[in-house]
Amino acid sequence: MSKIDNPPRKNGARPKRTMAISDKIILIHGCVSGFAIILISLFIFVNASIYFRGVSRRELETVAESVQSHIESGGEISPDILNDIKQSRYIEIRAINLSNFFRSQTSPALDHFPIPPQSEQNGVYMATPSANISIRIGGFKDSYDSRFMGLTRFAEYNGERFVIQVFRRDTPERDIMRLFGLLFISANAVGLIGIFATDKYISKRILKPITQLSLTAERISVEDLSMRIDATGPDDEIKQLAVTFNDMIARLEDAFNKQKQFIYDASHELRTPISVIQGYANLLRRWGKSDDAVLEESIESINSETKRMATLIKKLLFLAGAESAAFDMTEVSLSDAAKEVQKEAAVTLKGANVTVDAPNPCFVTADYGAVKQLIWILLENAVKYGKTGVVITVGETADTCFFSVRNNGAGIAPEDLPYIFDRFYRADKSRSNEIPGTGLGLAIAKRITDAHDAKISVESAPNEGALFTVKFPKKCETEDSYEKNN
Repeated sequence: MSKIDNPPRKNGARPKRTMAISDKIILIHGCVSGFAIILISLFIFVNASIYFRGVSRRELETVAESVQSHIESGGEISPDILNDIKQSRYIEIRAINLSNFFRSQTSPALDHFPIPPQSEQNGVYMATPSANISIRIGGFKDSYDSRFMGLTRFAEYNGERFVIQVFRRDTPERDIMRLFGLLFISANAVGLIGIFATDKYISKRILKPITQLSLTAERISVEDLSMRIDATGPDDEIKQLAVTFNDMIARLEDAFNKQKQFIYDASHELRTPISVIQGYANLLRRWGKSDDAVLEESIESINSETKRMATLIKKLLFLAGAESAAFDMTEVSLSDAAKEVQKEAAVTLKGANVTVDAPNPCFVTADYGAVKQLIWILLENAVKYGKTGVVITVGETADTCFFSVRNNGAGIAPEDLPYIFDRFYRADKSRSNEIPGTGLGLAIAKRITDAHDAKISVESAPNEGALFTVKFPKKCETEDSYEKNN
């Protein structure tokens, strides 16, 4: 068993040995093909036997009719005449006059063949001599120890009744069928060997891509996901399997790279507040006990960085799915949520100019807190990067309710648009240190929209601001609201 068929386990133990797929294909196809060849051989053999038996019967009938016609025409019956009629060394003829039991026959060996019973005197029958004998006819030694095919006919002439018996040895047919049997056995043996050899070659060629796939899968590890299967060749199921496998590995590689980047970015984001806290803790240890100004500054900074770290951890936990089950789906008005966020922004976002355009309530099935958080994330981003104000618009189409957040800021470069919903991604690298944030807001927004079967999109260009739009499927009227309305 090859390494591919039976790969070793990590603890050194091997799984139970089983038959390889190629061996199963060879065995099954070989057995089926061999069975078919044997059936075909038997069919040919049996039909050949039936054919030769028919030829022999017709020959017997021809000879018997010739003897009958000769007797009924008044011809003399003698061994010489009967020998002329039979025309074959494998046929023997016996004619018996039932009036005086005069017997004329082509061979004295027919004395050892009994007269068939009355029930067999009108058809073909198989006869055997009463003793195993050998005689010479025409210089050849003929054996009479095999079965004979016999045929009986009756003839009448001038008031006398005759019994005509024609016998034919099965020697030629037996020789031919013996030769057929040897040929069939030899051909079957050679055919089976050829089938198994061909199956082995074909199965090896057909399963070669699967073997390569298994070898590549063994070489793939967490540290190296760059290996791919060769997907060239005919467009068949195996090629589709290789393409599917390559796509799966590509997705795994992309997910693993994102995970590595996420761990790196999270570590980087957590390192800063921890370093600040450690620095102020050392400052307190040295001078904080005697310097009230240092004590106050250290406490404020530690408190600020602690809050920042707590917020960051909360966001990371949300993205990791720890709070994904907290959504409480109810009937939510996008208009009410947008107006509430506008009121809160007037207090918390000093100097922000937020306008809400929401003529209709636009009800959807969602978590009210999550919808507010979603609007807040887009609003905070718009305020950070905006210039003259932010506009929140609520509206609806035939099958969706939506809200959009627009600002007139610097906009987003086209090369950054595909990545803005990735974790820790900051589009404006030059201003990342100037503008506060963790780079997790839009990633959280994407997670909230996905959880609500909503779609979030962005339209932006450099120096033309950005427009974020979130579309929710329209709320289906519930039983409670239906009863309320009716």
